[in-house]
Amino acid sequence: MLEAEPSLEALSFYPHLLAWELHQLPDDKKTTPVILLDTFEDTADRHRDLERLLQRLVWLMPNCFFVISGRDRLQWADPALHGQLDYTGPTAWPRLATAPGPLPPPQHSTRPHSRGST
Repeated sequence: MLEAEPSLEALSFYPHLLAWELHQLPDDKKTTPVILLDTFEDTADRHRDLERLLQRLVWLMPNCFFVISGRDRLQWADPALHGQLDYTGPTAWPRLATAPGPLPPPQHSTRPHSRGST
């Protein structure tokens, strides 16, 4: 990966290297990085290209805590997005699925900000 041509596709996998480095830290040095992504609805204006990149960042860094804020709910658990994003459906994002289940809802709304948001 380090010798690949620096294309957007190649660069988008670098977070995996960072996640691996964080995992290799000694136990007394380990920490959970918190990553804040605000106004996430702005990614929709870019034909999902930026959203795909950010989704890949979240997927490849499971040892980080992501806080994504925006006007709308994340739709990554929607199987209809298959082909538009890399990781979709309730299997990939079980905590984002809207079906009732044993887990508490992971998306918290402070108030509706746009039409159709819950």
